[in-house]
Amino acid sequence: MNDFTEPLFGEIAMLPFEKRLFQTKEVRKLKFISQFGGASLISPLSHSLFEHTLGIWKLTAIFFPNHRLLRAGAILSQIEGIPFGSAIHSLFTINEKESMFKNTPFHSNEIHLILQEEKLDWGAMEEVARKSPFLHGTKENLGLIGLDRALRTLYMVGRLKQKPSHYVSHCYVNERGLHCSAEMAKEFVTVMMDTEQLLSCKEFGAIDAVISEAIKCDWAETGEECDTYSRLSDWEILCILKTSLSVRAQYLIHALLEQPDKFIVREGATGRGIPFSIYPEYRLPLISEDVEISFKNWTERLNTLEQTYEVIDFTSLAEAI
Repeated sequence: MNDFTEPLFGEIAMLPFEKRLFQTKEVRKLKFISQFGGASLISPLSHSLFEHTLGIWKLTAIFFPNHRLLRAGAILSQIEGIPFGSAIHSLFTINEKESMFKNTPFHSNEIHLILQEEKLDWGAMEEVARKSPFLHGTKENLGLIGLDRALRTLYMVGRLKQKPSHYVSHCYVNERGLHCSAEMAKEFVTVMMDTEQLLSCKEFGAIDAVISEAIKCDWAETGEECDTYSRLSDWEILCILKTSLSVRAQYLIHALLEQPDKFIVREGATGRGIPFSIYPEYRLPLISEDVEISFKNWTERLNTLEQTYEVIDFTSLAEAI
């Protein structure tokens, strides 16, 4: 009863051990975590980290069909993903974040056994899954994870102007990340700009801010360990907040699920609402040939997306919810 299809890329034959990795509980859990957290509650971006992982794996298999370690790393590249990631990460200090990942999913006995049987080094695989420039890119340039993120985002909202295969066929990947041909440079800039404009919309940031505030209120009442929420699914967190001991958390989450239009988002932070900031992604593919293309407009346009906002908090005005 497993379905490994997704809409962007063609069918790819799975190696037997890859199918087993996809069936581990650590990877299966990704089915219940949205890639874009709170955005899934108000937009068509409802796909999970599992679909995102399938896309990353397919792209890896397309570009590196014989690289078994990299293909395994692609499957495991998202298993440290947490529910409502942006909302939860904003709550913790660096030390608390380190504590959250002491019992990392990479330490799964099930995953270890599969890799051992395939004679794949666990340490090397973990390094690939977490840091490989083929997957993650570099500080300046995109990798395959970023490529799937962009194409999947625009596809899900009906704004991808060409078939995904059109973009993939004009790329190659090496240790410096994703490269595209000179004739495709402007198309890729458009794809990335459209993606960042969509994901940087203030409404998406507001949803994460409200969820973060609700978790903070619930956390204050229960005194749970900092990593409790990170081990749950999106739905489990919503259920906890709906029945929270914190009245404010209940108000926030019920309003978010039932009447999100009751929240007002405005620029700046006056202290009267829940503050949050937007930070777009600045990376692009490398241009393969020497070509005079200025990305000045790219960075200038992205800079305009960096904003501080606040969500007007109606929890003190029950009649407005």
